[in-house]
Amino acid sequence: MGFLRWSLRCIPGLSVFGLLILLESALKIVETEWLSFFYPPFLKQIASPVVAQTVFISYSVFLHILALLFPLRLCASAYSAARDIKAAHRPSKLTPSDTLQCDVFRYDPRELHSQQDTTKGSGTVTMAVVLPSYKEDIEILETSLRVLASHTLAKSSYDIFLAMEERDPNGVTVAQNLIQLFAGKFREMQYTVHPTGLPGEAPGKSSNVSWAARQIERKYLNDLDWSSVLVTVMDSDTHLLSQYFETVLAHHLRSRRDQELTDMTLYMPPIVFDRNAHLVPPMVRIADLMWCGAGLSCFTSKSTGSTVAIPTAVYTLPLPLVCLAGGWDTGSEAIGEDMHMMLKCYFAANGRMKIKSIPSPASQCNVTTGKAGIRGWLANHSARYAQGLRHMWGCLDTGYAVRQWCKIGAEPNLHDQSILSSEISSSNSERPNRPRHVEICLKLSQHALHGPSLRRFTWRNLILFSRLFEAHFLPIHLFLVLLASAIYTALPYPITSCQLLTAAMDLTSALRGISFALMTIYFVIFYEGYHSACIEAREREMRRAGLYEELADEFSYRRRLSLITLADYVLFPIAGTVFGSVPLLQAVLSHFWTEKLVYLVSAKPVKTITKNLIGVTVTERGAEVIDV
Repeated sequence: MGFLRWSLRCIPGLSVFGLLILLESALKIVETEWLSFFYPPFLKQIASPVVAQTVFISYSVFLHILALLFPLRLCASAYSAARDIKAAHRPSKLTPSDTLQCDVFRYDPRELHSQQDTTKGSGTVTMAVVLPSYKEDIEILETSLRVLASHTLAKSSYDIFLAMEERDPNGVTVAQNLIQLFAGKFREMQYTVHPTGLPGEAPGKSSNVSWAARQIERKYLNDLDWSSVLVTVMDSDTHLLSQYFETVLAHHLRSRRDQELTDMTLYMPPIVFDRNAHLVPPMVRIADLMWCGAGLSCFTSKSTGSTVAIPTAVYTLPLPLVCLAGGWDTGSEAIGEDMHMMLKCYFAANGRMKIKSIPSPASQCNVTTGKAGIRGWLANHSARYAQGLRHMWGCLDTGYAVRQWCKIGAEPNLHDQSILSSEISSSNSERPNRPRHVEICLKLSQHALHGPSLRRFTWRNLILFSRLFEAHFLPIHLFLVLLASAIYTALPYPITSCQLLTAAMDLTSALRGISFALMTIYFVIFYEGYHSACIEAREREMRRAGLYEELADEFSYRRRLSLITLADYVLFPIAGTVFGSVPLLQAVLSHFWTEKLVYLVSAKPVKTITKNLIGVTVTERGAEVIDV
């Protein structure tokens, strides 16, 4: 690995060391402690470092302003999401004013079928759903498939791909039994087996999904309707509502009709942890609430050309966009599979890929080991920290984004069709051979997205990197600044004291108080409204599908002013530090010598509902499948 690539990989870690140098230069905490212990007479004989203090004051205020703007954006996004989810899932039809206000599509499935048939140059849209699994309990997969099978479009449009791993000794058996159990429930259903030990690959979700996506390409690229394939990637424990796919389909048909080209939009739902939140320790629940907020903060009712949103766990991509980007990456750098694929598609489209938030919640489970007592309490927190470390390991995407951004100015002229064709072919040499109509479609779509010129400095690129800064820099930088400020304030004889520095610390302290108040308002008012809207929508659909009685104990209701929720409101700064800032610090320091992390499947709750076909024995390593 070259030094430049290593430096880009370590940008977050290098920024931490740079910040530590700035803190010591401006506040001289270590020097003050050293002098106070060995040379007390010299404490008042050192001049204040004006330049370093000016930089520190400016940067500290900047961080606190970002920390203040985030809860403001989060409150607005949570309000919009709750409003749109209620509008999209209410029994009655939307009025024209509702549609104009929140851009929510409410179509009868039969109308969607007729629209597919009448759309210019299109056939039936296929929903290729990828469920990656590695030693997942079969009950989790079965429950997710039961929910999918209850959807109105399941038999006509859903093509299910169970993405299994060769490393899983029970993977093939589980997949075959599930296919037998759900025969006739979907349009098609098959499984893929990701081989072990492929060169340049790292075990994990991204490499597994990449292998499944290659099978999707092989299946559909020879079909003239290949551009009508929408690839949805979801976690094995995710429950998606029928409204999600219907809304994606409606937007896809409208986008294709308006552009008269292939759809190049990333679709993503907000997530919600509403299944077993009442059964996990408070700190685990709060950490997941904040993870939910990280994704929810990007929700917007009206997508514009500058909209930037990062998917979390679930998203949908048209197959042409997957082909244009070259599929999913398989190396260690792609451990943050959802963000990494979003960035890959974003830069493949030169920052002009559309991103659409879908007002239909993706229901998720909190991490839990299922163990009881103090050992279970410790195991649950350990499992959540491991998951947080895996999430924060995705800060490798900062270096990836910088590398891709630097290549924008070096792209060949898009008017030269021969160069573009060779570029597409070389970047996807390991992917299936593509028919001529696919290459032509990709050329036209790429040219339409890029426009006549390539621009590196755009408002949308600035927004993108601000989102990356919020995710990969702000938590640890703000934590270090807060810690240094607290230590400095506690010093009895600081050697760099000045009125401006004192005033800046008073200001940032006030900003922190306002930020805390805004986050509390978000939890008490806006998140509770969002959670209520999500769980009502899911409950309504499960009752309609006849699954509510079976899944009745998988609904985590919240009461706004109960003791449990009040504790959540108070403890979120601690949970954010333990499961956010600390794992991020460990990740950025580890990247100085490695980018590899052992991918561990998060422990999820198990409920046995399989009947007559499959018997399962749960072990600490996974599920052992026994035919009966």
